[in-house]
Amino acid sequence: MNESRRYSFGDLFGSAWSTFRHNYGLCLGMMIIFLVVYLVVMITNLVVMASVASDDNAVAFNAGVGAVMTTVIFGVIVFPLVAYMGFWLVQRTRGGERSQRGRYGTLVAIGILTQLCFLPGQAAQEYANPGGMEQIRMMPEMFNAGFQRGMAKGLLDDAVKKDVEDHGGKLEKDSSNAAERHAIIDPLAKRYDEANARMNKLQEKMQELGKEQDPLMLLFAFILSLAALIFTYFWAPWSMYAVLDPLEGASSTGQALGRGRELARHGGAVNIWLVPIVFSIIMVVTTAACCLPGLFFGWPLAFAVVPGMYMCLRGEREAAPA
Repeated sequence: MNESRRYSFGDLFGSAWSTFRHNYGLCLGMMIIFLVVYLVVMITNLVVMASVASDDNAVAFNAGVGAVMTTVIFGVIVFPLVAYMGFWLVQRTRGGERSQRGRYGTLVAIGILTQLCFLPGQAAQEYANPGGMEQIRMMPEMFNAGFQRGMAKGLLDDAVKKDVEDHGGKLEKDSSNAAERHAIIDPLAKRYDEANARMNKLQEKMQELGKEQDPLMLLFAFILSLAALIFTYFWAPWSMYAVLDPLEGASSTGQALGRGRELARHGGAVNIWLVPIVFSIIMVVTTAACCLPGLFFGWPLAFAVVPGMYMCLRGEREAAPA
């Protein structure tokens, strides 16, 4: 292992690609597990935020609710989960070497510290979109209205199709069984019209709330969030891996943070960021290509980026593989 060397873009990219190529099944499985867990967690978050948000849409209260929920979700659940799953790839590449046990608390500390860096951008976004929390509160009602409209439309279409097939044409007023046919179709049509009107009303309210956004403040919020992302990505992933790695001596949060920054300097800020940007572009392009290439290639590939780069930064992958 050579930690004195500075690793190039090619070294980091090649190590991540090799990690993906030799562990495709594991990458795919982890991607599926993560998406399921993340979906459950985010739906739960929406439900909780919708239930506790202020009825009068107080911006400060809603910003506080969003900040607490996001910090808990990412700091306590998402970031540690991604770290454990990613280091699983490192273990597999090394031949099954185990991770450190009893380090979840340190991972949470690093995760919360990481998430705190995003709070200024999140707070700015809440103030830029004062109707955002009310939109979240409306999401369950929107989902229910959409479901009801879809069900009503399906039942109405089936009834009309069956009526046409049975009677060979449209419903005429003077047909002998017009009253019977109207008794079947009219209630379904009324049910659909009511569901459609309800959905349209909710959509109009959503649009009105969206007009309250402040474009300049949203831009400022984006800049703050991007700055936090650039800052935290330089040390957070490698710090979490150092906590789990039995080859590292990072037993405390401070030691892990220091080791993370040290490892990042082996690749440099430009390369540390350029590699995941390239892989992110691959993920977006493959997802846009009828989704399946992203599902079976782009997304699993993204899971190999940090583990592969980590091993290269530690000097375990000396060169980009051919």
